[in-house]
Amino acid sequence: MTFKPGAFKSNLLFLFVLLGALLLCMIAALMLGDYKISIAKILDVLNLKIFDTPAAGISKMDQTVIFEIRMPKI
Repeated sequence: MTFKPGAFKSNLLFLFVLLGALLLCMIAALMLGDYKISIAKILDVLNLKIFDTPAAGISKMDQTVIFEIRMPKI
């Protein structure tokens, strides 16, 4: 089976297929081996690769502010 350019109707469909394959590989690696791989580490690496580009416009400081939990004062 050879890969033909244009086999997928759009780049978005190709992205979903690629992410699905990556997810299956991650689950298989977590189930089969005694690897020191965690979902948090994988997401952290993906997060760095996605958000370190200037086009994304989100820096590490912005991410910490977004996910900060504020407790109300009583």
